Amino acid sequence: MTGKITIHVLIVDDNRDALATVRDRLGILSTELRVEFEDNCYESFTDAASSLSTNPAELAIIDVRSDDGGSPDNQRGISLFETLKELEFMPTVFHTAYAGDLGNEIRDLRFVRVVGKEQPMELDAAIADLVKSGAVTVAREIRDSVRVELRDFMWQQPKEPVSTGSYELRSQLFRRVSARLDRAAPADSTGVAPSRMYLMPAMSNELECGAVLLEGDAWWVVATPACDLVRRNGGKPKAEFVRLLRAKPLDKIKKNRKEVVNGSQARFFYLAPYREIPELVVDFQHVRSEQYERVANNVGTFRVVATLDAPYADALQVRYGQYSGRVGVPDLDPQMLA
Repeated sequence: MTGKITIHVLIVDDNRDALATVRDRLGILSTELRVEFEDNCYESFTDAASSLSTNPAELAIIDVRSDDGGSPDNQRGISLFETLKELEFMPTVFHTAYAGDLGNEIRDLRFVRVVGKEQPMELDAAIADLVKSGAVTVAREIRDSVRVELRDFMWQQPKEPVSTGSYELRSQLFRRVSARLDRAAPADSTGVAPSRMYLMPAMSNELECGAVLLEGDAWWVVATPACDLVRRNGGKPKAEFVRLLRAKPLDKIKKNRKEVVNGSQARFFYLAPYREIPELVVDFQHVRSEQYERVANNVGTFRVVATLDAPYADALQVRYGQYSGRVGVPDLDPQMLA
């Protein structure tokens, strides 16, 4: 047992020398990255495409141009990549002498790298970058978690079910898988990353409590209770109007900024910076209502950037309810308490 993880690699190039070069580089990187690379090499783009369903891989290294059909075709690698994308997620390195044929719609993808064949050190860097990002093995980790939960839960089912229909079983299993994945999410002893606060992009096109909206350069968060936003039987939700809370840049808060961030100021709710979302503070005094259809359908200038994940959406709702529902009482006279 080596203790190393094994990464399955799909390598496609109709030039045998290029295939050998990629395999050599993987051998060198195996020691550096402390992983084992198990490769499936194909000189035919057609054979490679046919193999995707029977020989799953976690990393692809493919050429762009094909000469195996008699006449050169500079689209074969791109076509293979599009086929791959339809089947599953697989970080990809384009190893090619025709890098100029790849447009920004491919180059701008986070887990795609484009490397010239004359630059072996850049090939090493591209592969290492994708492996170190975690993207190469994360799909496997998720599949393994789902497989374990499915196996354990299904084999533990009693002979006499609570219900003979499929709803009870499906409901239990889906929620258990969700809970297992949530518990397996990365965290350390000091807390979680800012990304834990958000679902980005939002999980649904429907408006949800905790949706983070952008209107021009102004940020808002939906505070309408979730039960009022549900469309029942395909109809309209209960809410005719949506309650929006203004989220202001943290640097606009001049006093007690530390207390605002740690949540000890009842009026404010802190939103951590993540990707497009800057460091924000939700102000429970700055409230606005808009017609549901205007916000939900982006008829105006609203755009749903993300949704607060649980338990942050729930915490926002509770904190806002507590702040807006405060009741002041007269102070008791100390002299009358003697």
